[in-house]
Amino acid sequence: MAQQVLSSASVNGLGDEGDSNETTPLTPFTPLLTFPRPNVLVVPAPYVHRVLFLSFSASVAIAATAPTTVYAYAYILCRDPTHCKDGEEALYAGASALATVISNSCGILALGPLQKVMKPRPKAGLYLWMVARASSVAVLVVAVTYKSIVLALVGRIFEGFATDNLLHFILNSIYISVGDTNHFSQLMGTSLALYMVGMFSSPIVAGLFANFFSSFIMALSIFAISIMYIALLVPMVEKTPVDVEPETLRNVKVTTFGSIQSLIGPLVNLFSNKGSLLIGLALLFFNMSQAYLFPALMVFGSLRFSFTGRQNGYLISIAAGVSAFYLLIVSYGFPKLRTWLRKKHVPTRETGLSDEEETSENAGWRRPWNRDYLYAVLSMLVQVAVLPCIMLTTAAWQVFALVSFLALGLAAPSFIKSYGASLVNDGPVAVASWAMMESLGGLLSALVLGGWQNIMGIESVFFIAAGLVSIAIVLITVT
Repeated sequence: MAQQVLSSASVNGLGDEGDSNETTPLTPFTPLLTFPRPNVLVVPAPYVHRVLFLSFSASVAIAATAPTTVYAYAYILCRDPTHCKDGEEALYAGASALATVISNSCGILALGPLQKVMKPRPKAGLYLWMVARASSVAVLVVAVTYKSIVLALVGRIFEGFATDNLLHFILNSIYISVGDTNHFSQLMGTSLALYMVGMFSSPIVAGLFANFFSSFIMALSIFAISIMYIALLVPMVEKTPVDVEPETLRNVKVTTFGSIQSLIGPLVNLFSNKGSLLIGLALLFFNMSQAYLFPALMVFGSLRFSFTGRQNGYLISIAAGVSAFYLLIVSYGFPKLRTWLRKKHVPTRETGLSDEEETSENAGWRRPWNRDYLYAVLSMLVQVAVLPCIMLTTAAWQVFALVSFLALGLAAPSFIKSYGASLVNDGPVAVASWAMMESLGGLLSALVLGGWQNIMGIESVFFIAAGLVSIAIVLITVT
């Protein structure tokens, strides 16, 4: 958020024709120079849909390297990557855990500065994400070549600056600039669906490569194509900021405070609006239940039903495919069906409303029966009902069947944020705050669910996950 500044009229001693004996002492918050804020750049609303491709391309690049990255760590640390010995297993597990902590922590720290960079130049965020993610792949290639675990961990720092949550934050910040809540909801749902389609391809893409160097080359190529796509096909136009105060050049104390504020600003901004805070907390608890859910499922399947890496890949593909289909149906199928039914049974001219008003449902945005609110609650309720059932499975096919229902809940964050956008005045600021809460939830998920699974056993963790989702439902309901 732009910091509040003093009016230039309050600085009496600079360039004043009055009594030279009257001076105004400079305080830490006195502007030294004042100059107009330059125009910001935005993606024009008619071209925002072009950004959707980047959600798919980034997802495919991630899918190409996700399985091979895991194998790369084993290749570096174990003499035989396919059969790590006891001592090597402990080292491998510790390095993987440390890499996850590094990545998630960097993602949280990067959010504030990224928000500041994106405010005047949205495409800068896209460029930074693509370059950082590509750099993480390039560093890992060097790490594998020299078998250096230190370099591999350095690569996770770059990956932390380009996490999945940061990608969705960047894209959502661009989508919300269209200014229409319904259009934002549709864009965000479509974006997440395309991302899930990319994740659905993970086992297919991974199976194309005999060695992980090929997957790294493919990922780097996709990132290069994506960068060219941004430069050539995503236009920008200047927009004069409205209701903003002039930029000021301040002294070191204010600059230092501003730097610290940029790191924690998204978290602090949550407390400026009750609705934004409750939505953020709902996302925190929901992501705390989800970020480690599939690793927990893989551990459960491996120990109870002897799942292999291929079967674990099928779990991800089923979940991503069902979630993508569900999001596309909700974003496009249901609105078209509602429009058709209204025109068939209640002609627009008899309602006194325009076609746009008939299809947008803007009149009830702040009501409990808001469409996105209902989709969010229903999606989460399905997970609350299904998660405890995993503990009762007696055959592998039952796990796959339950995962297809669990996948409906993966769409919940899209609906939660769409609903939350109707409760706040400054959408881009709220989106940044919610991204921070999602990142914190991801960091806590491994500690809470992973720790519980290690201490209390492989089954009861799903009951805990259901409890966390239930808390998210309560929080969104009381907004």
